[in-house]
Amino acid sequence: MIELENAFEKSDFDIIGISEVRREGNTTIITKKGNMLSYIGTGDGQKGVGFIIKPEWAKRVVEFRGISDRIAILRVEVGEKKQLTIIQIYAPTSVADKEIVGKFFDQLTDIIQENKINDKKRLIVMGDFNSQVGQQREGEEAVIGGNNYGKRNERGEELIKFCMENELKIVNTIFKKRKERRWTWLAPNQNHKSQ
Repeated sequence: MIELENAFEKSDFDIIGISEVRREGNTTIITKKGNMLSYIGTGDGQKGVGFIIKPEWAKRVVEFRGISDRIAILRVEVGEKKQLTIIQIYAPTSVADKEIVGKFFDQLTDIIQENKINDKKRLIVMGDFNSQVGQQREGEEAVIGGNNYGKRNERGEELIKFCMENELKIVNTIFKKRKERRWTWLAPNQNHKSQ
């Protein structure tokens, strides 16, 4: 918790979604530094999702709802009669059973449909999808940008299909970033990386 708060205090972000919380419960706490930590997790020491929120934004939280140890929703006021809905996820890994993956995406689709964008809400789905989408292909311009790295894996195919079906964009691929800011995973040897 100390490391998390120290890193959070040094960041330029007011709200950060967390995957692999590794805490048990479905709760909201105020930390020693006054930040709000809302999370859902199980007792097996794996998975879990949540948010850490700076005090000035914690006042704007309308709702935190832990759906499962892989999906949580945070709703905050961003203006007069306007809300932002953030769905934090932690998708099953590539070794997970296809049935588990299918149930995860079905549940996420249902939640997205419940929270579809209207004139009072905005929607962000973020987290660790455990996938690599690789380079943009013809016909994918509405979903994936041209600033990506690497090869697509099977889970990446599923993610692109999911985004197309739900009219979502993979924002991490749209904006050009410096190399050191591009990687979402970098091996200790610095030779293997993914985005």
